Amino acid sequence: MSPLRPVMPWPSPGVRAVIVAIHGILTRTTSPSWPDHLDAFLTDCKVERRDYFAGPFPIFETFLWNRIRARELADEVCLLDPKMTVHFVGHSNGCDIALKTIKILASRGRHVYTMILTGSVSDPDVEKSGVMQLIESGALGRAYAYCGDRDLPLALPLKWPYKDLGRRGWMRANEPYEELRIRTRMFAGYGHGDYFVPRNRRATFTMMRADMCL
Repeated sequence: MSPLRPVMPWPSPGVRAVIVAIHGILTRTTSPSWPDHLDAFLTDCKVERRDYFAGPFPIFETFLWNRIRARELADEVCLLDPKMTVHFVGHSNGCDIALKTIKILASRGRHVYTMILTGSVSDPDVEKSGVMQLIESGALGRAYAYCGDRDLPLALPLKWPYKDLGRRGWMRANEPYEELRIRTRMFAGYGHGDYFVPRNRRATFTMMRADMCL
């Protein structure tokens, strides 16, 4: 699959790219997780892994801990060389952290080139989630949603305040929405974590590289 044509000038190939990778809840940090495998795959980039532990408590994660994690992560990203291109890749609860962080970076004038939300618990509505505003303001270059039609956790009725972007894809006024800078990638037959199982991992990472134009 070929990458989309850039909608803005991209830095020269000699400038390093930084990929901030944020996993979801209940991810073991004592053995390699998908951010570790992504780091091994993208040998020519700098992958910043955001390791944390979170349990199945959506209210606390969304309204308390993710906000704290996002502020801390934004502080760290702002320490990077401004010439580096910054991309975010998140999974599940990590997508909420990613989106919150990007909003903070936008308020500080820091541009993010690509956001890939995989199996995301974010709001699918591009306006309610703030994604449309980030894109239109130029704070974010592109927003991708990687979605699985068999993502059972996102189909549960009692998951509030988590939403179901990772199952439905981007929406606007309750209708599917897509344009050059806001895209949905639908993975038929995929469950919540199937993007990163061994049989699918390389294909997922290859698509991520293409979507980040790396």
